Amino acid sequence: MNKEKINLVPLTKNQKELIAALRSPDLDIVGIFGPSGTGKSYISLLYGIESLMNNKYEKVVLIRPVYELSTGRNYTITELHNTYNEIVLTYVRDIISDNKTCQLFKKFLDEEKISIVDPSLLIGRTFNRSFIFIDDTQFLPPVVITEALIRIGNESKLVIAGDPLFKPNNSTNSALLARELILGEERSMVIDLGTKDIVRPGAKIGFKLYLEMMLRQRKLNNVESHAKEVILSYSPDADIITVFTTRDFKKDHNIKNSPDILIITKEEFLGRIIGKKGERIEKIQNELKMFVRATSLTNDLKNILIALHPLGWINKHIVDLDIIGPNLEVKVNISEIGAFIGQRGTYIRFLDKCLKKLLGIGIIVEGVERK
Repeated sequence: MNKEKINLVPLTKNQKELIAALRSPDLDIVGIFGPSGTGKSYISLLYGIESLMNNKYEKVVLIRPVYELSTGRNYTITELHNTYNEIVLTYVRDIISDNKTCQLFKKFLDEEKISIVDPSLLIGRTFNRSFIFIDDTQFLPPVVITEALIRIGNESKLVIAGDPLFKPNNSTNSALLARELILGEERSMVIDLGTKDIVRPGAKIGFKLYLEMMLRQRKLNNVESHAKEVILSYSPDADIITVFTTRDFKKDHNIKNSPDILIITKEEFLGRIIGKKGERIEKIQNELKMFVRATSLTNDLKNILIALHPLGWINKHIVDLDIIGPNLEVKVNISEIGAFIGQRGTYIRFLDKCLKKLLGIGIIVEGVERK
């Protein structure tokens, strides 16, 4: 039979790897993890439609929570009845925007080749010859992930997608749990998408604002609160996102040249913290009797990483960096990777603790040849 394909065109290298994983006959489970706007849902749904066109699977099973952000509540089909399916279908129509693909989706839905399943009602189900897509797993209870893995039948593929950074109402992020469960399993693959894979313009802005919100919401300890008061007394016109103390981590790892206090601000307010000739930050340091640095927030956290690293010159040896899955992945000139990591990994362990405390993300370093 002549195989038909939907217009699945990758826009990034990682998206190309994702499409290859979805089409691979050697994989039964694919995990896709990354921020909103990276194409997780779009690519998975289009592949599901393509697989029905080619009779690769008999059915596409769409599993997605109906989650209310303001209350943190998951609704079930027994509560919402037909409204449940309408909400999920609206989500699909929003993602699949072109008419041809929407018509194909509707055709397969009418033929009952696409089914919508409430994630709370998976017990007792078995999905044979099916493409099973679980989306927005960060909003699901952890038990749903393990239950879904049990329900994979013969000649089926399970795709699990979610945002490993988003923490709904400070609860457990099941996307992160799913990623850990899938890693290293036979016939399984994890595809991590990062900020460079964000293709929807609004999502790029939204991701940065989400990072800012996380930083603004973190509770300051007594040292940080006092430091913020002192900073604002010298820079009352500054917009401070957060203040972070590294003193305990510095002591744990015997770090000398990193700041005791890191001030994170919006890019346009950095000068108001430092002063025209550095006079403001000098007065702040003198009053606090601590080493203080100020930096601005960017999508890739590069400024924060450079400000925290004990070696001020390390910036010129960072080739690339991105938030990939639950980690900040940093590519460093291979000739200087030892300097970046520090003796016996001291620097990298220090940075890992700082980033986990600030944003709940780790750090991974790779040595590369600079082109």
